[in-house]
Amino acid sequence: MNMYPHNESTGVRGLQRYALLLPVLLLTIALLADQSRLAAPDAPPASAAVQTIEIKQLKFLPPVVTVHPGDKVQWTNNDIVPHTATTGDKGFDSGSIGVGETWTLTAPAKKGDYFYTCTFHPNMKAKVVVQ
Repeated sequence: MNMYPHNESTGVRGLQRYALLLPVLLLTIALLADQSRLAAPDAPPASAAVQTIEIKQLKFLPPVVTVHPGDKVQWTNNDIVPHTATTGDKGFDSGSIGVGETWTLTAPAKKGDYFYTCTFHPNMKAKVVVQ
């Protein structure tokens, strides 16, 4: 008695059928991989940097940071009172950053100088340069 019954899937014809499916499978994988590569430009840049600004002794340190669109700017309040990082119209406003808290901004696509101040302490002034 034959333990391996003969049918189409185990014979030469079955192997030929699978051999014909292999190129179709490979082509499908290649097309899917290419499609995901085409979608990559919408993703944020892989080299997005993080610039840290420390708030301490009623100062933004450093007073000027330079970033690129999509980079992150993070303010950390290491002072003894709350602060804000607020620009004029159409800029950014952190709201109150409490003691020991941080606030992060994604640099806008529009290049330029963004002057900001603390609304609680108007003598605190600094700048984010987007280039």
